[in-house]
Amino acid sequence: MRLISSMKSVSLFFVWPIYILVFNAVGLVHSAEINISMAVHETVDPRLLDAAVNVQMGATDQTLQRNQFGKFPFKSNVSIKDNPILKIQITPTTNYRPREILIPTSTMLANNNTSYDFYLAKNSPSLTYEYLDNGVRFHAKEFDKAFAYYDVAYANRERKNVIRQFDIKLDYNYAVSVANTCLRLGYATCDDARDLYKKLKEDAISHRNWFDKEKINLAELDKTLNDLSIANINVQYKTFKTLFDKKKYLDSVEIATDLLDKFNSDESGFSGARITKDRLLEDIGAAYVQASMVLSPDNKSDDAKDFLQKAHRYYSEISVKSSQVTRDINYINQIK
Repeated sequence: MRLISSMKSVSLFFVWPIYILVFNAVGLVHSAEINISMAVHETVDPRLLDAAVNVQMGATDQTLQRNQFGKFPFKSNVSIKDNPILKIQITPTTNYRPREILIPTSTMLANNNTSYDFYLAKNSPSLTYEYLDNGVRFHAKEFDKAFAYYDVAYANRERKNVIRQFDIKLDYNYAVSVANTCLRLGYATCDDARDLYKKLKEDAISHRNWFDKEKINLAELDKTLNDLSIANINVQYKTFKTLFDKKKYLDSVEIATDLLDKFNSDESGFSGARITKDRLLEDIGAAYVQASMVLSPDNKSDDAKDFLQKAHRYYSEISVKSSQVTRDINYINQIK
């Protein structure tokens, strides 16, 4: 008997996992293996660069070795709950700015791609209008490259007592590059980008003339700021749906329960993402029902019944129950 209809698949940013399912006395134990490779390039001339690459994830702290193809492979078993962030530290051997890249593990586990291209920019760039203009082309598609290009400029900028047009141009392009690493690449940079856009909006109040001369659309700033405010929620929810569709039910429960905790703490961002509390409660309940059927198709084992009772607890909190939830509750009551 299949109680829950399949959710529509959602494609995300990063790595497709190989899951290992084990049965024991307490239920379903799950782990996931990510298998990725990374290449480090120069920003303007995209050749491979010599660099040390270190990965930190939970208790894992590993220096990677470059293979014969010039890439740095990394493989590890992960848990979304215990290892929420993958930290990649890139230290160049020559005069380039180091990088630290933070990628949510949940996003990586939901995606199919297995290769990353990271870029490094030379230290001490010539900070001119020409330099800033030459990087604009990277915003369209080369998001990591754009970040590296403007990050080194932002780090080397000289602030005067009076904000200049150059400062606005640099701040804007840096903010765009950080926002794109969040919205397009799924890096854990959404909060940083949001702070940068808020600062731009503050500067626009007293320096509107510089914004007009740079043709910076203030309405577009508002739109991006709104996108950033719900980006983490959207990415997390898409990750939940992808894991559910791939029958990784316990991992999907971890994602959805974390979202529910965030909703209970501050529901303001969820309205923009069009995600209600009832929707999250139903998602968690549905995932537990499906997990019980993976563990025991007839739901007669104690562990399977425990999953069903958890589903019942979440279902019971729903204010407006769908017909599917009602059918599931009736079924669970029969199993008790």
